[in-house]
Order: sequence, then structure tokens, then C-alpha cells
Amino acid sequence: MSLFGYFRGHRLLQATRPSVTVFGSARFQEGHPAYALGLQLGEHCAKAGYTVVTGGGPGLMEAAARGAKQAQGRTIGFNIDLPREQKPNLYLDHALTFSRFSVRKALLLFEPDACFVLPGGIGTLDELFEALTLVVTGKLRKCPVILINSVYWRPLLQWIQNTVIHERALESSEIDFLHLVDTAEEALTFLKKKC
Repeated sequence: MSLFGYFRGHRLLQATRPSVTVFGSARFQEGHPAYALGLQLGEHCAKAGYTVVTGGGPGLMEAAARGAKQAQGRTIGFNIDLPREQKPNLYLDHALTFSRFSVRKALLLFEPDACFVLPGGIGTLDELFEALTLVVTGKLRKCPVILINSVYWRPLLQWIQNTVIHERALESSEIDFLHLVDTAEEALTFLKKKC
């Protein structure tokens, strides 16, 4: 499912605005502190009236969708067909599965009101940097990109500041939409101030 799936996903997103996209690890399961954070984030987003859009899989994607469903919210999952880890979770109102990362990411980043980034690995980093690239280059309207969990993300931000910006490969003003918080409550408070 690529072109047909993309148009179907596009229609879903248009019909369920406002929405936020939540990124995070498939490997952090229930019992991990980040899973509890994902539950809280999904709940707060749903209570604020946002559809929660995720990669549709397990781990923190499941946590955000589960939190939203427990708060009677709407959820969409754009899953990816992988040999392990990535099966659609049970908390999705709408789930589409794609074979190509590029199509999936295009939908995950289709005009969200914010991108929330929970702790994650290489896939989460890929999604984070895709969002940053699209906003910095003007291909995605400027929306907050909010990293949640300062212990996890601060070293990355320090590297960006001390290396990338220091070497003038990037201006700090170009990423003024990138923010760091510690709780779901802070993330939503920040989002409401920006909207």
C-alpha cells in the first residue's frame, strides 16, 4: 500500500484535525518509565481535543494511543511492515500499514499542530531529524517540536549547540521551534501557548 494508502491517510488526517504526532521507541514496553510518560501524553492530548497520530506500533507508540483512548480520544496509526517489533497496537481507531518509510513519514509529518518526541532509538532519531529538516527548509509549516525527557535528550541538544551551531552548520534561530520539557503537562502547556 503506497499511493492509495497515502491518499487514504491524507483524507483521515484532514478529517481528524487538530492533531499531534507522537514519536518514540517501539522497544520501551509497559513498566518502563517512558511508557508511563507516553500514556500521560496521549491522555493530555486527547483531553485537549487533539487526535493522536503515531507510527502505530508497540512500545511508546502504543502508550500514547492507549492514553488517548482511555481519555475517549481519537487515534491514528501509520504502521510500517517490518520483520519484527512493528505490529499495529490495539488502541488505534484507524491503522494503515506501509512498506515504505518515506510514505509513512510523509503522513506522520502532514501538518501536525506539534510533534512530540519521547525517548527512542534510531527510528525515532530519523523521525526527529526529518521533522527538523522539513521545518528548517520550509517544507513543513513551523510547528513546535517538543522533546520530552531532558535527561534523555539534553546530550543531543548540547551536541547540536556545541558542535553543529558552533561550527556554523546551523543557526540557533533556525531551530527556535525545538523545545525540551520533562512532563506531559509541560508539553501540553507549551503547545497551548504556541497555538
